Amino acid sequence: MGNVQKVDCILYKKMSQDIPLREEDIRLYGNVIREQLKFMVRNNILLSPTNYGRWFFIFCHIVEKGLKLSDGELIDLYIKLYGEEGKKHLFGDLHNIVDVIQEVARDMQSLMEESKSYAQRKEEELKALNLLETGVERLEETVSQLINHLGDLRRKNELLIKEVEEQKQVIEDLKQRLKSLEQEANLDYLTNVYNRRSVERALRELFDDFLKQERVFSVLIVDLNYLKRINDTYGHNVGDRVLANVAYAIRSSLRAKDILGRWGGDEFLVLLPGADMEVARKVKERIKERVKELTIFVDSESLKMSVSVGVAQVNKSHSKAEDLIEEADKDMYKDKERP
Repeated sequence: MGNVQKVDCILYKKMSQDIPLREEDIRLYGNVIREQLKFMVRNNILLSPTNYGRWFFIFCHIVEKGLKLSDGELIDLYIKLYGEEGKKHLFGDLHNIVDVIQEVARDMQSLMEESKSYAQRKEEELKALNLLETGVERLEETVSQLINHLGDLRRKNELLIKEVEEQKQVIEDLKQRLKSLEQEANLDYLTNVYNRRSVERALRELFDDFLKQERVFSVLIVDLNYLKRINDTYGHNVGDRVLANVAYAIRSSLRAKDILGRWGGDEFLVLLPGADMEVARKVKERIKERVKELTIFVDSESLKMSVSVGVAQVNKSHSKAEDLIEEADKDMYKDKERP
């Protein structure tokens, strides 16, 4: 694992070069995505296009080669591949939490050690007092010093208790923050793709990057046709199966670095970093074709699926990310009206 040059993935190369995937490639792809997402959620690694693409490459390598690595070994491999620059993208704001917890632990340990050392010195001085036979003046002087020392110790202990209480509150606040981060699930439980909160965060990051460095990207709004009719006719369990299968078909139509999230009840949002309108339209047609090939069996019936897809490429006329979504949404309705 120490040799970075040995990290590669045939599936990743195929997807990067838009080579059609075979059935076994698609199964492998699903395993890679599942293992990657569980790892990122388990380790609180925040979603970003950079993190997503890099971790996909790593998990593509280890799943394809059948490697079994611990979380620590995976993170070591990530750092070997991407160096110090990669560390900055690894955990985001969670580093601040870890730094604060470590600082709290260090402060508390230092205070406890100082108090323990001080108490030991005073205990030794009290033992020495029992051995003194040097006269009343020396004894009075020693007793006076000990009284002063004991007063200092009491004050230090009071400060320590106060500090410990303050640190307990800091730790409690950090626990609440970590709990909130855990509750902010990255995935949509039904379709196993990113939820709206996560994909919105990725969209904002791409849009900010465009404003700073003019790096182009495109978005697709994918709307599943007739989902309400399916739910009303066959029930929501069948509708849920349809959504999950459509999500899988969309995901298998994308490149490794592309990001897919559930945008609403029957809508998905696709982010295509580095893709212009021409590339985005090709992806649109590939998605529609893959979904068209789907068949869902319900008892003796078979259901066929279709989607309407809207496309938009970011440009300087978009003052905010919502403008881009609105443009793609309008294009999706135009696509829905086409025969």
